Amino acid sequence: MMPSWILTLALQSPRTPKTPPTNEEIFTNWQWITDTKPLMSPMWAVIVIGGVLLILVIVKIVERMRNTNRKDGPMLVFHQVAKQMELDISTQWLLIRVSQQQNLPTPLTLLICGSTFVHHSKAYVKSLPSHRQKQSLAQLSKTHRYLFA
Repeated sequence: MMPSWILTLALQSPRTPKTPPTNEEIFTNWQWITDTKPLMSPMWAVIVIGGVLLILVIVKIVERMRNTNRKDGPMLVFHQVAKQMELDISTQWLLIRVSQQQNLPTPLTLLICGSTFVHHSKAYVKSLPSHRQKQSLAQLSKTHRYLFA
């Protein structure tokens, strides 16, 4: 048999299903959203505006980095010619590095004549560290075949 004190306890406090909370009970802990504290609204506004400005600054920096070499005359022409010749961006950057290392006025010089391309490419590859020579030579050879074949 059950002890009498358990039965007495059950009779004194019967379990009733808990009623669902009211809207006021739900939103009591969320009052800070609707409160009009003097610093709350301006603080959120500053955070949101600061975030938007940060995103805009990042977008401008990325755009500037992409277009740095494209604004001046010879580089703009080079990028347009490279686009017409369907050269990918890694090949364009390689040709730019070759022309800069060889002190050429523009990478267009490499696109004019096959022998000029070969001469400057070999000189560029020789100036590289040994672990990068093979990869660069392969890419330059592939580019030479594509351009002058």
